Amino acid sequence: MASRKGKGPAKGKQPAKKQPAKRPPPAVSSSDDEDDVSFHAAILKRLEALERGKGAPVTAGSSTERSRPVRAASKAAFRREILTRLSALESKAGSAEAGPATARELPAEEDVVACDPEPEGQVDAGQVAVAVEPSGPDDGSLQASCSGGRQLSLQNANGTVAPWQVEVNRAIQMAIAPSTRRAYERAVGMFQEFREGVGLKQVWPIPAVHLLQFCVAQRARGLAVKTIRGQLAALAFASKARGLPDSTGDFRIRKMLEGWSRESGVVRDLRQPISPAILRGLGSRWGEICSSGYECQLFHATSLTAFFGALRVSELVVQSQRDSSGQALSACDIQFVGSKVLIRIRKSKTDQKQAGSVLTLGPCEDKALCPVRALRSYVKVRGEDEGVLFRHDDRSPLTRYQFWAVTDRALRQLGLVGVKFGTHSFRIGAASTAAAMGYADRTIQKVGRWKSSAYRSYIRPLPLL
Repeated sequence: MASRKGKGPAKGKQPAKKQPAKRPPPAVSSSDDEDDVSFHAAILKRLEALERGKGAPVTAGSSTERSRPVRAASKAAFRREILTRLSALESKAGSAEAGPATARELPAEEDVVACDPEPEGQVDAGQVAVAVEPSGPDDGSLQASCSGGRQLSLQNANGTVAPWQVEVNRAIQMAIAPSTRRAYERAVGMFQEFREGVGLKQVWPIPAVHLLQFCVAQRARGLAVKTIRGQLAALAFASKARGLPDSTGDFRIRKMLEGWSRESGVVRDLRQPISPAILRGLGSRWGEICSSGYECQLFHATSLTAFFGALRVSELVVQSQRDSSGQALSACDIQFVGSKVLIRIRKSKTDQKQAGSVLTLGPCEDKALCPVRALRSYVKVRGEDEGVLFRHDDRSPLTRYQFWAVTDRALRQLGLVGVKFGTHSFRIGAASTAAAMGYADRTIQKVGRWKSSAYRSYIRPLPLL
């Protein structure tokens, strides 16, 4: 190693530390695929900059100009490429005499509102580790932007990211459902905006007093205790994912929420069940609302499948035109066997590991309410090609919004105005109808794939048409 003797900085003077340039906030993405593209492009851009700086050859074919969604196989290949190239850079850096300043030596550049001095053991949001103890120079942080489209992303205070941190962050995010992940990101962003608005510093671990103030503000806005609990769950997840203590279980917070619950009493779910009589009425209204015979068969088959399968709407149709979760029913998920139809549920809200389940729908004596008959007729006009099962005549998927907008209009035409219905009313109606017909508790649980006594909250009096 070369000697350090010779010219150096004057005694008593320290070399000026370079301040990292502020990075623009991550682009807002409307789907998981678009998030992957933006994240991968940013990683590649920084990696290529490092390779040029180290004099290393830039790998051909690794342009950051990738516009198509990154599929599962491509993601795996991408990670292998990144790990190989970073390992080469790290091996060169290991023999260097002195490296650049680490994340802990560089201050995080965050616009925070000045407040009281930080309590001991707290650090800025930009200097916190993800799912590991913040004890090394390569510690990263989950940063929640205060702007729209929040994304819990892995990034060090100096803008760099270690390969293992990429995988840690990816795996942690995949541990929860996409809908839960989006809800958590919104809640964390809302909390960050609250702290900024009232002059609280963006410090982690989150002090309990910050959470108390946030809860009081949310309650003043009229939010239900259940909603506030959900937001606290998001902050608890973010804290634990950063390897930090969770303050949401503080005694004062728990008792405050309990006190509010006692004051307001039990909030009843006012959604009414769809009954067989209402279902028959809907079938008589599709022709007056839908634009074509194809659309009539589409909505008739969708509504009967939702009811007799006790399906959640997320298992039935896509959430939006850009939904890529693969959770909605596909044409390959149904199979006609004699007078029955088998429906495969590949993934659901309570089955994130995708163990899957198969429903069997049998024939109904009332032809107007027979799900097998409705599905056969619909598949005949739809065709047996692949893709989402329920789609329009132009092959665009039937979305959750479209399904309920048309169903709600039909309900109003039946005179059911002022009665609270929702997409979940089909599932509630299936449980309530089964109970009214005298089915055993175990059978009702099997119908709705309930594994606990939660099904009891779905059993309600059937409304009269």
